[in-house]
Amino acid sequence: MRILRVRVPDFGPLAGLDLEASPGLTVVWGPNEAGKTTLLDFLVGQLFRWEKRTGTRLETVLPGLDRFGDPSDAGGRIEVRLGGDVLEYPGSPSLLHLLDLDHAALAGLFCVRSGELELPGPDRGEFWAELKKLLAGLPRGVDTLREAVHEEAKLTPGGEPSDRGSPGPRTRHRELLERIGRLEELEARLDEAAAAEARIARLDERREGLDRARRARIASLAGEREALRTRLSGLPDLPREALREWRELESERDGELVRREERAGKARAEAEAEAERRAEEKKAASGEGSSLRGKLAAAGEADLGRRAARLDAELETTVSEPSTTSTRIYQALVGLLLVLLAVALFLPSRLLTPIALPFLVGFVALAIVVFVWRRRRKKGEADRERRADRVRALLDDAARAGLEVDAVDEIPERLRSLEVEAARRESEAAAAAERASEARERAAEARREAEAAAGRRRAIEDRLGKLGEELGAASLEEAEARDDARREVAGRLEVVERSLAELAGPDPESWEAEPPGDGEDLPEWDPAARAHVERETDRARAAYRELRDAFVQAGLQTPEDVLTELRAARREVGDLELDWRAGTLAGEVFATMNEVLERRLADALGRSDPLSPGSLLERITGRYRALSRDQQGELVLEDREGRTLPVGAVSRGTRDQVHLVLRAGLARSALEAAGSDEPGFLLLDDAFLTADWARRERLVAAAADLAEAGWQVLYLTCDDHLRDLFVEAGAALHEL
Repeated sequence: MRILRVRVPDFGPLAGLDLEASPGLTVVWGPNEAGKTTLLDFLVGQLFRWEKRTGTRLETVLPGLDRFGDPSDAGGRIEVRLGGDVLEYPGSPSLLHLLDLDHAALAGLFCVRSGELELPGPDRGEFWAELKKLLAGLPRGVDTLREAVHEEAKLTPGGEPSDRGSPGPRTRHRELLERIGRLEELEARLDEAAAAEARIARLDERREGLDRARRARIASLAGEREALRTRLSGLPDLPREALREWRELESERDGELVRREERAGKARAEAEAEAERRAEEKKAASGEGSSLRGKLAAAGEADLGRRAARLDAELETTVSEPSTTSTRIYQALVGLLLVLLAVALFLPSRLLTPIALPFLVGFVALAIVVFVWRRRRKKGEADRERRADRVRALLDDAARAGLEVDAVDEIPERLRSLEVEAARRESEAAAAAERASEARERAAEARREAEAAAGRRRAIEDRLGKLGEELGAASLEEAEARDDARREVAGRLEVVERSLAELAGPDPESWEAEPPGDGEDLPEWDPAARAHVERETDRARAAYRELRDAFVQAGLQTPEDVLTELRAARREVGDLELDWRAGTLAGEVFATMNEVLERRLADALGRSDPLSPGSLLERITGRYRALSRDQQGELVLEDREGRTLPVGAVSRGTRDQVHLVLRAGLARSALEAAGSDEPGFLLLDDAFLTADWARRERLVAAAADLAEAGWQVLYLTCDDHLRDLFVEAGAALHEL
């Protein structure tokens, strides 16, 4: 037996619900008033209605089931798989008949609400009768109902008519039968008086009906007056000043304070972001400045500036490299010297002597010039090589110091630019630090503003709490509603009292009237009709007195008394016999129901399989391993050491869990007794709410075990923790 799908277009708080239930675990989560209990009522009202031959009507299996009207009129649809068939509701027969459950009340076994779980204590009457009431989901216990019916019908516990009292019902019944026999003999002589008495009786009935209608109207108005006065006494006269202060405080809290907090929060966030940004800027600038100072320090250690200046100064004293023109002159002089030498060698001796001296002087002078020139050139080349070595060494030191230069003359300028850049970065770091400090100050100011707003909010909340305590209301809407309700009730009370004064007189003592019985059909109260009936009755009685005198002269009761007593006697006999028959029938029904529950309980408590109540309880509590009844018939728990403990001695949460596993065991036993060869479903409306967190986990695990064994568990909750536990256990989640 599985619920496949539930659609509810509009029923109470439910609108547009479309739920596909998992064949195992399904958790339906929603806040309070979202419609979880309404969904449970809708399911019960559709699936477990009580069908009769005269039609179909909803029987209240659970209290408050029809508070939003008949679920069959909601227009929703439920699909249920039973065996190999898919049933649709409304339209399909009730599961009470398809499953052949013994009684409609047993439908309550499949539906567990958190408010119905608590097992009875000593102040709730006989324990076992109350327990069977809770387990069956009946509004009253089976034993209690049977005893009440027997008491009301004046039957003995065995179902026979009782004769207790003076006179007893059986004696009274016998006397009434004898009296009816005597009255019927007199009735045979009332042919002539019957018509007159019937007319008088009709008129009396009409008059009494009008009098009852008047009393009913008075009683209705008096009851409404008392209800209004009671309601008015429970609605205190709230001070208008307190209500106005409440409204002003809520307006300030939800308006100006919200804006202040938003502004302060925004300003704080912006200031903190700016402070963080400025701190990053300071860090970056300080890092770059430190890097530049490191390069300057490295340049200072390498003495790059002084060495570059010295190389620049030495450049002025270093013999420059001969130019191309001077080199060519030098080459020409050497060539001339060689030519002159060749000429001297090849000239005849007679010619050599006259020119020898000039030639020799010239040759020597030229040789000296060439020698000097050559020496200067070599010295210049040596100086340039030494300077080039020093330049290379200086450029290498500059590269190691982090100066990116291509020539020596760039070093001083590069050092000056590094000094300027380092100073600029240090200045930027100082400025960023100052701006970060200013931003932090603004953030602190915004934080103080937010704290001030929060302090004001707390003060308002404290004052609102005191106002709520003074006015006895949880909210302004509630206080204003109570004030409006008081004014409305006071106005209605004034109208009712005016109507009572018109009907019963101005004295409030005359406003007390006995209300009519339930279901009595009364006419509309009409003063003119009442006066007309009174006149007609007087005329009929005057004509009837002649007949009555004849009965008196014959030594008989008056015809009026005979007929009245005969009707009363017959009515009393009929009431006694009807009570006996109804009580006997009801006693048999309740006895059968009690026998069914006893049999189901014995079957459930006698099981020892993994899904038995004892096994489930051990899985949930980890302490108690079995449930049983002692010699006095009381329910007891057995712990792991074999000790027994009355169920009334354990905690509320454990009693709830005992009730829950008994419900599951009874539901299983009921299905098996009905001949169903497949597991059923359990509808749980926050049935784990009173358990601690550890037992919640075990309860969810036990529900998962039931699902694994083939049962469908639909759990409705507003608790986030239970929702998460079911989801972790593999349940399908549906949020309302």
